Amino acid sequence: MFQVESLLTAKTDFEPNKTRPKMRGKKIFIFKERNTKFFQEEQYKGGHRYLIALKLLPDQKGLSAIFTLSEKPLYFEAFEGKKGLF
Repeated sequence: MFQVESLLTAKTDFEPNKTRPKMRGKKIFIFKERNTKFFQEEQYKGGHRYLIALKLLPDQKGLSAIFTLSEKPLYFEAFEGKKGLF
């Protein structure tokens, strides 16, 4: 989980008539499926600041049911996981 300081930009900033996503509680949860390839650059350290490019994982309700996750938070994935954070 990450505590978000600020949302710098979002895809909706470049789409006419779209509103920016609202950050619920300013917390981001990142979920990675157990059998997904892991890259060394994807390790996060507590107390550090990161700039993260994320995309919302589709089918949030299905994701919660399949992996027995809480339904309340929104889950994201790193936009380009093999490159890690920048």
